[in-house]
Amino acid sequence: MSLKQLLIAVVCLMLLRSDHLLMAQVADPLRTNQSIKHPANTTRMPGENLDSIQDKTLESHGFFGEFMGRNIVYSLGYEYTFQKNKHGIGVGIGASGMKHYAPGKSYPNYTFSLSPFYEYGTRFGPRISLTFAAGINPILSTGKLNYLPYADLPPVVVVMPSGSLGMFYRPRNNRFHFSISGYLIYRYSIYKERKSSRLSPWVGCSVKYNFKFR
Repeated sequence: MSLKQLLIAVVCLMLLRSDHLLMAQVADPLRTNQSIKHPANTTRMPGENLDSIQDKTLESHGFFGEFMGRNIVYSLGYEYTFQKNKHGIGVGIGASGMKHYAPGKSYPNYTFSLSPFYEYGTRFGPRISLTFAAGINPILSTGKLNYLPYADLPPVVVVMPSGSLGMFYRPRNNRFHFSISGYLIYRYSIYKERKSSRLSPWVGCSVKYNFKFR
């Protein structure tokens, strides 16, 4: 190989090397930009919530059954609830009927209750309620128990205001509602010839089925 050919070969190699370096410099920023991974946007807008019920207004109508609780033995009734975000307010109307026995006769007793309440939470949380309940014995107005001594006669009316504090749980479909509460009940009994009163702790657990939403 002559000297001239050798010089031409060296120049060609240098040119190829320069082109390769230039292409690498152009491609690197493209690769760098493509390799940048943007983190997932985990920032929520103000007021945005994960739970579907939040930031919405929900009205529900349901039938409930309570064991023990506000009406002492049991209660069946209706509840209306208005909920916005985590705050829920409502009112319940309940009733119960029991058969009592006196020597030689049985008679019915009926109890009715009105219970405004407040709940905090979307699925699980505290529940506070106030209840005004009253039980009556209609048989006393008929005179059919007049053969009993006054000491053995049942009360004409029993007034039972109470307060309760408990917890509730509501599944995601809002169809059912479960609660358990501790009560403090003041019982004021009015007899034909006397009156009596007492303050008693109590407990109740209830299940509600919501049949209508709006």
